[in-house]
Amino acid sequence: MSREQEIATYHHTARSHSSKMKKAQLVLVPSPGIGHLVSIIEFAKRLLDQDESFLITVLVIRAPFALDVDTFNQSLTTIDTRISHITLPQAFFCLYVKLRIVSYTVREEERESRSDQPAATGHSFKMKKAQLVLVPSPGIGHLVSAIEFAKRLLDQDDSFLITVLVIIRAPFGPDTDTSNQSVLTTIDTRIQYITLPTVTPPDLDPLRSPENYVASFMEAHKPLVKDAVVNHVMSNKSSVPVVGLVVDLFCASMIDVANELGISSYVYFASSAAFLGLLLYLPTRQEQVGIEFKETDPDLIVSCFANPVPARVLPSALLNKDGGYTCFENLGRRFREAKGIVVNSYVELESHAVSSFLVGGTPPVYTVGPLLNVNGHSLMGSNSDRHGKIMEWLDDQPEKSVVFLCFGSIGRFREAQVKEIALGLEQSGHRFLWSVRKPPPEGHFALPSDYNNFEEVLPDGFLERTKNVGMVCGWAPQMQVLAHKAIKGFVSHCGWNSILESLWHGVPIVTWPMHAEQQINAFQMVEDLGIAVEMTLDYRMRSGNLVVADKIAKSVKCAMEEDGEVRNKVKAMSEASRKAVMEGGSSFAALGDLIKDMLS
Repeated sequence: MSREQEIATYHHTARSHSSKMKKAQLVLVPSPGIGHLVSIIEFAKRLLDQDESFLITVLVIRAPFALDVDTFNQSLTTIDTRISHITLPQAFFCLYVKLRIVSYTVREEERESRSDQPAATGHSFKMKKAQLVLVPSPGIGHLVSAIEFAKRLLDQDDSFLITVLVIIRAPFGPDTDTSNQSVLTTIDTRIQYITLPTVTPPDLDPLRSPENYVASFMEAHKPLVKDAVVNHVMSNKSSVPVVGLVVDLFCASMIDVANELGISSYVYFASSAAFLGLLLYLPTRQEQVGIEFKETDPDLIVSCFANPVPARVLPSALLNKDGGYTCFENLGRRFREAKGIVVNSYVELESHAVSSFLVGGTPPVYTVGPLLNVNGHSLMGSNSDRHGKIMEWLDDQPEKSVVFLCFGSIGRFREAQVKEIALGLEQSGHRFLWSVRKPPPEGHFALPSDYNNFEEVLPDGFLERTKNVGMVCGWAPQMQVLAHKAIKGFVSHCGWNSILESLWHGVPIVTWPMHAEQQINAFQMVEDLGIAVEMTLDYRMRSGNLVVADKIAKSVKCAMEEDGEVRNKVKAMSEASRKAVMEGGSSFAALGDLIKDMLS
């Protein structure tokens, strides 16, 4: 049977719901090596030949010797289509089996097996109606946000089976893989995930156009995504239809996979509605102008922003001649092919941008945010001891007395800028908690790390002079810090997740954008919405510009000493964000509309 015939058979089976009910699941764990794998697959096939009421999953461990990746992957294509297989991350095998496979499989089987029996002690087990597959881009921010969306969806309607396809080997270096694994070990147990095999990184310079590099990296995953959906998701729960492939920003090319499989595609957009509107505008501009932006261009009039947008605050990619502009223009074009677009925002925050989508030609936009891990544990990993020290230090500070400086998982500064920040904090006279990260070596496309000794980068005597009023740390648990009663202001890179977190906790932001779309986020917060204090709107991490100590001190004082319009607006927006996700709120209603669309 051809792949197309298999897909058609799957859709017919899903619609008819006439396939034989499975009675039990088996999970088989062969030792690494082709011999072990082939033998246990033959056992599984014999078992199914004699009694087809089993659902069988084989957990595959790639041998740490000899066999190359291509040969290994080719061996997996010979597995009987009645048998599901999952390739395990090698380093986390034991934990993966215990937390993710056995517990998930057994729990889902219990729910489904009890659903056709009288409920015991008042419990009811709801049959699953539909499956969703989420494909987040590599990177901790994308993965966490996608998981929060999946959790919110299940909280509101638990009739979904959700699978997240995870790209562990991100193109930013091994530190990203470790961060992703820390997320997966704490993932909501209602969600299944599949780790995709590695691919060869694109033959492009990531420093010339990071966005184009990541989009090309994701393009190479299309065959793997299709294989995972067909051979694992569809075959494993054949009576439950797959109603959507949900892809995020850099995964728009996966819409092709959804089209090939005859399922709907949705875009999950983890940034602002205004930035979404800008991307959707780019194809129209391309037809009119046909060239990337320049910083000398006149202010841009685009319907998703309330004020004209200076070219200097546009994302670096839109000023990029090496593929960045073309990449984003293509993303905006592909987004229009989706059945719907899900945005991590809320109407009360971005009413102007959301109203701009009412013009024809845009797929339905569902604002379902803020999607935040409010009650969950932080991704501490090996940083748990430092996490405790940070929170203990905050406990000793007066209420609303500390300014928190943190610049995301990628943000870092050159030594000269670090010294200016230190001097600015001293001049401000305010208590501070400052997360300082070490840049990767020059010319390397990698994440920052923690310093072993802060004195190597800070001004002489700084730590001694400020030991009673400040704390310098490496990685910091941002959500927990912002929730602490001692925090009054937040100097931030203006990543969208950070903006939503600060608004949730009612902490005003001082803007210091670094990369990606953060400059236009900062512009929107300051100029369009009036809910942030401006330090800089157009700083770029690789520009070589220097923000001087006097400007830093002035901005910190403004955020910490003035209780005027900005702080009042932030307080009101904090209340609005919490109401939006409650039953009866705007985001709760939008998610309900999305669910109806998916199930229709």
